[in-house]
Amino acid sequence: VQSAWYLNSDNSRLILGVDIEKTSGWLKQTQFNPTQGSAFLVATIPAGKQYDYDVDAEQVAPFAQWDWMPSDKMKWSVGLRYEHMAYDYDNLMADGRTKEDGTTCGFDGCRYTRPADRSDSFDNWSPNIGLLYDINDNQQFFATLSQGFRAPQTSELYRLQRAQEVADLDSEEITSIEIGLRGNNEQLRYEVNAYSMRKDNIIFRDTSFYNVSNGKTTHKGIELALRYNINANWELGLAASAARHRYDYSEILSDIDINGNDVDTAPRNFGSADLTWNIDQSKRLSAEWVHMGSYFTDPENMHKYAGHDVANLSASWVVSDRLTVSSRLLNVFDKRYAERADYSSFGGDRYFPGQPRSLYVSLELGL
Repeated sequence: VQSAWYLNSDNSRLILGVDIEKTSGWLKQTQFNPTQGSAFLVATIPAGKQYDYDVDAEQVAPFAQWDWMPSDKMKWSVGLRYEHMAYDYDNLMADGRTKEDGTTCGFDGCRYTRPADRSDSFDNWSPNIGLLYDINDNQQFFATLSQGFRAPQTSELYRLQRAQEVADLDSEEITSIEIGLRGNNEQLRYEVNAYSMRKDNIIFRDTSFYNVSNGKTTHKGIELALRYNINANWELGLAASAARHRYDYSEILSDIDINGNDVDTAPRNFGSADLTWNIDQSKRLSAEWVHMGSYFTDPENMHKYAGHDVANLSASWVVSDRLTVSSRLLNVFDKRYAERADYSSFGGDRYFPGQPRSLYVSLELGL
């Protein structure tokens, strides 16, 4: 249920409302075949059902937003949201780190741990303040200071491993400030913004395979998006991001303190550019270049993915008022790349392969 009540005056608007949500969900995890590998893996990961639980969730979130326009050029926005999230967890199997039949595993217990039935709740406040200022008819300055949150997910609370029987987690919090400039005219549309963020109580799995929430990171960067009409037939687009994402707390991994290291799988730069030829009012061709910068694949910053560049082509033809034909040729040069890469001490480098050269053709017929 989502509701809002609007109160308007000559130069301001007050919005009051409440969001309410009730959800019933479940998770079941089953391994059908025996584990292959070392004696430790075979003993600690038995076949059969490993998790089976229900969760009832309730969320209540009242909010208020006030917009004030002291002049035609300026607008202030102030908001506050409170959220109460409650979980009622019901384990449908034997509690603890046992096999499906309740017997114990070797090597001090099974990998998967099932907490006993429990209830958890999280209460969070989220304030924000923002400014919009029209420098002129074509340019606008904006700034935002806000605080956000994310309550722990049910899998983080109840899908545990090893000796952890209770996940005592806090909500993740982020405090951010953003300033920017946007503008447009007949030839150019652009937006550039800079931001600085700090995240606290980051939830992650530590070296003991416990779900904990004591991580901290900082994020600083600048983003650019623009569209330039070269002439009546040609246009150029650009989107780019340059940022630095760092761990901001001490954690010893493989004898290395990750404090100050880059966050793994977080590139320092990425972006795209495209050139479009509007042949006429019905035909359009576009070439796109997509760039992903390099990034570290482990928190220790000992392993790295080199990044990639991919080229794409697209075309569209409005044949008639009823028929449009379009096509996309992705990864024109059939480059081998990873949509995401990471590293673990168990398996080494791991890659989630990107799409090979692929052609898509679509027909849109209006009835």
